[in-house]
Amino acid sequence: MKKRILFLAGFIALGGLVLSSCNKVANTILQNIDLDGIEVTVDVPVTAVTDSMTYSALGTATVNVDVDSIIKSKTANTYGINNVDEFKLKSCTLTIVSGSSSANNFANFKSAKASLATNANTTTTVVGEVTNNPNQFATTLTLPVNTTTNYKNYLPSSGPVVIMYDVKGALRAPVTAPMTVKVVAKYSIHVSL
Repeated sequence: MKKRILFLAGFIALGGLVLSSCNKVANTILQNIDLDGIEVTVDVPVTAVTDSMTYSALGTATVNVDVDSIIKSKTANTYGINNVDEFKLKSCTLTIVSGSSSANNFANFKSAKASLATNANTTTTVVGEVTNNPNQFATTLTLPVNTTTNYKNYLPSSGPVVIMYDVKGALRAPVTAPMTVKVVAKYSIHVSL
């Protein structure tokens, strides 16, 4: 009788361990979602150098992203925006798509930064910044980002997220002609039950 009880208890424990492991594997497969290529364009106006240490507003842009639908489409409607426990930035790249020249490009900027706020959290936060940009011709600028900061509190509990980007720069040379800059942000979303 004791052997049967011990055998039954061992069998139940083993079954629980197997089910627990299966759930962990299933959650791991469905948890990580890449949100690549959220793009906005910012129009950079003609700007004079007033102080190379002071950031000037270069432009703002807004984008609507239905994060809930994206998550549902990638998880067969198993998860949604309410299951997000991490929303992290992977990268932020600025590219001049029009108006660049030898006199107007990212060499004009000593430093640059991008910030965001959303319809769920209107507190602006810096998501990427370069403080010692090289003084050489460039039409693309990758902003170093903190990939460990969790921006979950910037997501609404339902509906689309409205992301408002703000781009600023400290000039080393004046911008003498308008430029259009494309901002591409890539995010990583982690969901769990």
